[in-house]
Amino acid sequence: MNKKVNLFIDTSQNRCNLAIFNNTIIKKSSCLTHNNLTNIVVKRIAILVKNYQINNIYITNGPGSFTGERVSCLIAKSWKIIKKTNIYLIDSLTFQLKNLNGISVINAKSNRSYVCVYKNSKCLLQPTIVFNKDLEQIKTKYKNLKIYEDYKNINVFDNLLSLSNVFKKTNTLSKITPMYLKKPIYDQKNR
Repeated sequence: MNKKVNLFIDTSQNRCNLAIFNNTIIKKSSCLTHNNLTNIVVKRIAILVKNYQINNIYITNGPGSFTGERVSCLIAKSWKIIKKTNIYLIDSLTFQLKNLNGISVINAKSNRSYVCVYKNSKCLLQPTIVFNKDLEQIKTKYKNLKIYEDYKNINVFDNLLSLSNVFKKTNTLSKITPMYLKKPIYDQKNR
């Protein structure tokens, strides 16, 4: 009989991070994507979930890579429709803060950054996009908080276990969406 477990999918950055977990990590996979995310994620998930029954899927839904955000949301929606799987979401900025204490920053390119701020598990600044000059003001304002940038020096799987109770369950397909904090490039050119 297949063991009931949770599946974690994080494709919002430059890596494909996957895990089978309950209270501990049972199996995990992490690799750089090199612009081939859609080719590898489904294959890796198929290998990872073999002999397991997935009850819940936990995903990071951005901000980050447009393709990565769409892929994880599409996979989650498909499982919800086909297998009636529960889906849990967390944004990648909050996910970067294992103890929900610090300034979370992800490079948004074009001289901008995604940022959010937590202090002692309380959100002081919701995920947003700012110009880098404004980011410096945020860092100065919260100078006593540690800065976490671009998933560097974090253990994704430790963060998963630490934050699994922070992910938010969604009951509707329309809520399983990427967190886009900036317009796609083609939209910016038309404005």
